[in-house]
Amino acid sequence: MSTQDHETTAVCPRCGVADCRRAFDELYAKEFSDHAYAAVHLLTVDAYSLQHGEERSARSNTYHLVRLTAALEFAADSGTGSPEPRGWRERIERGIALPDFAIPADPGEMTVAHPTGAAGPAEHGERVREWAWAELERL
Repeated sequence: MSTQDHETTAVCPRCGVADCRRAFDELYAKEFSDHAYAAVHLLTVDAYSLQHGEERSARSNTYHLVRLTAALEFAADSGTGSPEPRGWRERIERGIALPDFAIPADPGEMTVAHPTGAAGPAEHGERVREWAWAELERL
């Protein structure tokens, strides 16, 4: 890494990972460009979104929490192109019967860096699931 690269690397004030948004964007792209990585796409989105919940509304955080819970606790499909649970988006958009919650100040120890650099699709999926479970348990 050159001095110039080091100077432009920003450490996320929320999770402490250098260029965490870029790391997320790279995972996102991998999960869309390679079908073998796609099975955990929504877990990646939800875990990152909840870990950086201060960037979103409380209602958005509720949506990500509900979807993450459905995927992990009830084995809902979490791949790219997965149908959303029927009626959830409409309920959230209309504000019906979904409580808002505050994201805890502590972002947890597991971050977007955990799945980065996985040796292949199986390890990628395992690491994303570990991160997603860590997020669910933190909340």
